[in-house]
Amino acid sequence: MQGIPEKPLRVAVEPDHPTREVIYQAARVLAEGGLVAFPTDTLYGLAADGLNAEAVARVVALKGRSGQKPLGLLISEEEMAKLVAKKFSARAKSLIQKFWPGPLSIIVAGRDDLPPNLRGPDGGVSLRLPASALARSVILELGHPVTATSANLSGGPDPVSADQVEKSLGQGVALILDGGPCRTTKASTVLDVRGDHLKLIREGAVPWAEILKVLGETS
Repeated sequence: MQGIPEKPLRVAVEPDHPTREVIYQAARVLAEGGLVAFPTDTLYGLAADGLNAEAVARVVALKGRSGQKPLGLLISEEEMAKLVAKKFSARAKSLIQKFWPGPLSIIVAGRDDLPPNLRGPDGGVSLRLPASALARSVILELGHPVTATSANLSGGPDPVSADQVEKSLGQGVALILDGGPCRTTKASTVLDVRGDHLKLIREGAVPWAEILKVLGETS
């Protein structure tokens, strides 16, 4: 596992047009078990290799997050979901078609072999395909989903700049990709799409009313 640096390395990046060098650098840190913070289409996220249980546990510890609250995952393409999730329901597929890539996280049945900090007590895992060229490029280069959680201490202010990330998490992060202030300051909307009833876990950038309209359902 990569050692913890005295101070996180900060690298400037253009989120819409990340260079190949930056993408490779971030993916290499993740592959070695390190943590990387970068701007997504919502807030700055704290990424670890989602299939590396030790790295995922480090995210939980660094944020001071309850181990009972599972982390979500970001993927680079729908096909990558097969690494961590079981089949999607028709309702999930409808939401994916409309809102991915974008700020909608859906909770589906997770694979049994996932790191324990990713699966809820009932076996669910939260997935999102972000509308961020930077995030998707890094994830694609890594070849694995990465953790989808804000780059801040649990319960702290939403991280909308690299300065906030460094102040909050400090040396626990190996690399911060500084893409400037976030363009959007809302977190993703989180839905549990398992079972017969749609469950809103958190309303964020995608309005609940718009979700119901797409599905032809009522609250």
